[in-house]
Amino acid sequence: MNSSAKRGDETLIRRMAPPPLLTGACLAFWGWQTGHPVLALFCALVIESASVSRSRLDLKDKDFARTADFCTLLLAGTAVWAATTVPFPDSLFTIATLLPLAFFPLAAVFRHSTARALDALVLLRVLGRKAGRPPGTGALEINPVYVFCFLCVFSASVANTRSPWFYPSLFALVVWGLAPARSKRTPFPVWMLLVCVAGALGYAGQSGLNRLQIYLDASGFFWFDRLLDAERDPYRNLTAIGEVGALKQNGRILFRVKPIKGRGIPLLLREASYDSYGPSTWFASGAAFSHAAPPDDPMGEWKLDPRAKADSLLLVARPLKDGQGLLPLPSGAASLTRLPAASVMQNRLGAVKVEGGPGLAVFQAHYRMDRALADPPTERDSVVPEVEAAAVTKLCKELSLVSLSPRETVERLRRFFLENFTYSLVLGKPGRNLSALEDFLYHHRTGHCEYFATATVLLLRAAGVPARYVTGYSASEFSPLGGWMVVRQRHAHAWAMAHVDGHWYEVDTTPPSWIETEERAAPLWEIVQDTLSFFQHALGQIRWGTRTEEGVGRFIPWLLPPVLFAAVFRLLAKRKKSEGKGFTAPEEHRPAPPGQGMDSPLFLLEQDLAGQGVVRLPGETFHVFFSRLARERVLSFEEAEETRRLVGHHYRFRYDPLGLSREEQADFQAGVEKQRAALKTALGREDRALDSVCHKSVPIDEPVGYTCASRRPPRPT
Repeated sequence: MNSSAKRGDETLIRRMAPPPLLTGACLAFWGWQTGHPVLALFCALVIESASVSRSRLDLKDKDFARTADFCTLLLAGTAVWAATTVPFPDSLFTIATLLPLAFFPLAAVFRHSTARALDALVLLRVLGRKAGRPPGTGALEINPVYVFCFLCVFSASVANTRSPWFYPSLFALVVWGLAPARSKRTPFPVWMLLVCVAGALGYAGQSGLNRLQIYLDASGFFWFDRLLDAERDPYRNLTAIGEVGALKQNGRILFRVKPIKGRGIPLLLREASYDSYGPSTWFASGAAFSHAAPPDDPMGEWKLDPRAKADSLLLVARPLKDGQGLLPLPSGAASLTRLPAASVMQNRLGAVKVEGGPGLAVFQAHYRMDRALADPPTERDSVVPEVEAAAVTKLCKELSLVSLSPRETVERLRRFFLENFTYSLVLGKPGRNLSALEDFLYHHRTGHCEYFATATVLLLRAAGVPARYVTGYSASEFSPLGGWMVVRQRHAHAWAMAHVDGHWYEVDTTPPSWIETEERAAPLWEIVQDTLSFFQHALGQIRWGTRTEEGVGRFIPWLLPPVLFAAVFRLLAKRKKSEGKGFTAPEEHRPAPPGQGMDSPLFLLEQDLAGQGVVRLPGETFHVFFSRLARERVLSFEEAEETRRLVGHHYRFRYDPLGLSREEQADFQAGVEKQRAALKTALGREDRALDSVCHKSVPIDEPVGYTCASRRPPRPT
């Protein structure tokens, strides 16, 4: 095939309309996967009605460009809404699933128009200007409906529900869309066979990736989401004890805290406690939640322990998925204030849960710094499971813990783990016939916080000290963005709680080096993620009215709709005015088509001056050029005033959509000719002659824009 025929085929492919009902099928596929079937059905009916409707809209490129700008505004509004209501990075997936809605107006307008194709640079006018040509010249024509179908398929893939019918449906849509592009030289059976082979290879590829992920998980690349998951289970905690491989670290910021009064850093924040241990799993027995007494004022005090007297204060900013979740609090939390929620609940082990709260809860936690608050110990707080009893009892005797007081037992265990153990995220394989915990205590003596916390709880119990297993976070990192302490997923932590002298106390035996170990593993691009998280936090404060400082911030959400409406109205009105749409220009005015104005008479005057050695510098406007000539006395005062008037006519001639009237055009032409004749006569005199060298270049010691007036004798007065 020759090149001209090939270009003709490519143009045909770009211009052809999509197959019947393909757009509606893509919308139905999107609605099925994203859970918006009614909305998808409505959009499909609007677009496919163009197939039966005989009326069409006669639209120009500028109308499509305006529609594309409106779609851009819809996309920007969707992004702002998702960023302020959905936690990052889930907000990115939300935006991706809503792309068809943002670009639906453009697809619908195009289907109901007379246009067969659309210049791509009409939609990207900035690129059109950079390419050196105005949009609409037809160099790259596309059918935007095909682009819309691709967006529907892409968004549906992002929201994949993992249905067994997903891939067959996707394959059918692809075949449906590619069928009209089949070359007539290729028989349909051969073409279909090749397409089926490609589909089979694609299915095998995605199945292989799924199997690879399963293999990596089974080979020891353990994803540490069970400990780092923000939505922790208050009744059951599955640990990574006994797993082999390197634990995955995640630097995503979960929430922020700011100590107002009391303890500095690091600060342990409890989310849940457990009292029963099984193989690699902790359980909370009898840990049903009960409602705390609601305050009289919605921003009043939720009392968790009415008998406790708080001596410290912590400000917490915690995103709540669907308005509910466990609250990370100091173990001695006695009450909560400034927490707008429908209910606050707690269990006997100290976990606190909120329901009916805002998307971002910014509240104050009042707590005791010297002890943890929870119900008194029960028999379960002293039980050592049989599978670990032998190893734990043996080590308890070696350390002589039974003969010590509870407080001395706690201190000896602290020193024992600090002096003899190291922190590591790399999990080794236990020895033969040894449990993972026994191997940790007697052989490897290295592990992460779950090993240390579990071993401490069981050793305390073997020594006669009631103890519980606690999970939460360690707040130790200060962020200059906003002055908050940020708590990341990798700051998830586990420690013990011991009942000593009638009170519960926190016992953290994990070596302090664990914080530095995990910080060193932080990626270099984490600062970018932190910046995005900070802006999301700021927008969340505005969205949910949870700003901690007084000011006008709480009124900003009410200002966004009118501001957005005003921006759209301003944009459309400005283009209507600039394009002259909606009114008829007076007959005496000449319209200014695009590109007109290059025949302005003032360019002739500039050429005459250049021929005499007076050159307009690069980037110098006519107004600045003639003002400089007046300062250098190349022009007289009267000539300078007349030239300024002509420059005004020039600008209107070039840029005003209405142009100049016939009388103004005649005056402009006559004025320029008069100036040309006067300057030609004046420049021919000796006292107005220029040094022939001066206009060639500018001396090094003279400023840019300076000609050679100093080398020319002053004009006689």
